[in-house]
Amino acid sequence: MINTPSKKLPLSLVLSGFLFAATAFGGGAAQAADKDGNLAIKGMGLAKCSAFVESLDARDDRIDAYFGWASGYLTAVNQYETGIYDIVDWQSDGYIAISLKNWCSANADEPFFAAVYAMTKSLKPDAVKTESPLVEIAGASNSMRLYRSTLDRIRERLAELGFHNPSAQGEDDLKSAITRFQAARGLPATGAPDDPTLFMLFKE
Repeated sequence: MINTPSKKLPLSLVLSGFLFAATAFGGGAAQAADKDGNLAIKGMGLAKCSAFVESLDARDDRIDAYFGWASGYLTAVNQYETGIYDIVDWQSDGYIAISLKNWCSANADEPFFAAVYAMTKSLKPDAVKTESPLVEIAGASNSMRLYRSTLDRIRERLAELGFHNPSAQGEDDLKSAITRFQAARGLPATGAPDDPTLFMLFKE
């Protein structure tokens, strides 16, 4: 799917596990390539957004091809974009899938490439800038793996909002701080740094 193997989610969760509103993407479809602003789009990037939405809703065999194409695109961003280690930071496969679906539903005649490009632009502010180890932490129902730099950002933001003591660095301290934040924002108070929690934490 989209993220590193250690951060993958099952397709069933991609399709049914996320009830939050996905971020709105901005910008147009094309990134200038030649002197006239044209570029060649390959493979599933040429498919219409409406076809992607149909495949996602039907859970058909083309879904792997769409996500494989998107994964390759994001990997190319990591390789060629200066100052980016991973364009996808905390966002799970589920977040990516539902966000692409929302954009494509609003832009049915655009190519799938346009949705992935717009998503990439929206992800860039949260991109992991330098290599950071993945750390396994407890989730709501299973373990999660986040970059250590991301966990540092979570602690810093929670401290800014008054939910975390900066001197407390243990996992239990972080879980308690997340739980307090979730309760204060009307989210399920699981203590897990899941997509809805991190979206609200970093975007408010």
